[in-house]
Amino acid sequence: MKAALQNYHVRMQRVLDHIDRNLDGELDLDALSGVAAFSKFHFHRQFTATFGLSVHRYVQLASMKRASHRLAYMDAQSVTDIAMDAGYAAQGCRTPGRRYS
Repeated sequence: MKAALQNYHVRMQRVLDHIDRNLDGELDLDALSGVAAFSKFHFHRQFTATFGLSVHRYVQLASMKRASHRLAYMDAQSVTDIAMDAGYAAQGCRTPGRRYS
């Protein structure tokens, strides 16, 4: 049983690393479940059970974290450019229009 849990942990960590490296790309459920080597339905259930939030929400939070770091430490970029890179469709839009399906 311990080996199975460790295997799941390794797979999920691989997905988190993939998300962090590819925030600018397409992060759809098919691609992420492929990284974990699970069916997309099993992957989504396991991800939510493991982290307590959906894959979509995790991607949003990772994108916002990166944007907040850029706002704090990269003076050369405008707030609008950082927001657009983070997936916000327009100023004043409350939820990012991420490239996730």
